[in-house]
Amino acid sequence: MIFLNSLLVVWFFQIASVLATTPDSLEELANQDLLIRTVEKFEEVSQALSQNEADPCKQDTISSWVDTVPKLKSGQKLKADEVLFVTHASNYFNHSLSIKENLNKRIKEAKAKGIVVIYLVDTLVKRFISEYFLDHKPDYLLLSSGGDHQIKLRAKNLIFSGGFFEACAAETARDAFLNNDPKIPLRATYLTDSLYIRDGGKGGTPLKTELSGRTDQEILHFLERNYFIEGALGDQNWHTERYANFKNFTFKIFRDGREIGKFGRGRRSVEMNFVIESQP
Repeated sequence: MIFLNSLLVVWFFQIASVLATTPDSLEELANQDLLIRTVEKFEEVSQALSQNEADPCKQDTISSWVDTVPKLKSGQKLKADEVLFVTHASNYFNHSLSIKENLNKRIKEAKAKGIVVIYLVDTLVKRFISEYFLDHKPDYLLLSSGGDHQIKLRAKNLIFSGGFFEACAAETARDAFLNNDPKIPLRATYLTDSLYIRDGGKGGTPLKTELSGRTDQEILHFLERNYFIEGALGDQNWHTERYANFKNFTFKIFRDGREIGKFGRGRRSVEMNFVIESQP
């Protein structure tokens, strides 16, 4: 904790010097925005560590159930009609537990429908997951520090939940799009009550809270500014040097099953349905 706090102080001084200058270009403005986002993430992690260290009862251990779940390995093939990805769900990242109840509900519903459930777990914080999950029997466990993966998929509907919408969960979505069989039309379902957004270290505001009440155009603007960017879905997978961006994908945006717009001009198409008010 002392190290993290010291690191935060250094970062604050660095960003202060950058923000003290007026940006002369869009590139400089983007750099300022990236620095702000990075510091916010440091604050979030630091706060999570403080809360868990302050209460020994929250010092979760790696439970035996983790060892009993089948592990997916890089390059492994997986065929299923639908797959639910649960990315980095834990009281370490979502320390406010803002999506815990809804996420566990969605997992239960998915299993009842026969949907394949995959937990993506950060290898450094496995000890924080056992209290978070009510269901300790997913179909698979995938160890991933960044949310990225190299699973070779043949799936019709990819469902995303569990974590940080603009970061780790975005990495999961990007690789799912890139690694799915290109012959299969892609559908992606975002469970907005089971994903959280960047909120300045408050512990995870549900994505549903952010999108509810917005107009269609406001939702499109939010996605363009926060999701289809470098640092989120548009980030490169450094292992494969591939992108899921507007050049190689066309992203059709749906709100509760109703198309409201699209981004990109790529040959591959993804229908993205954001479940806000309806049931998945």
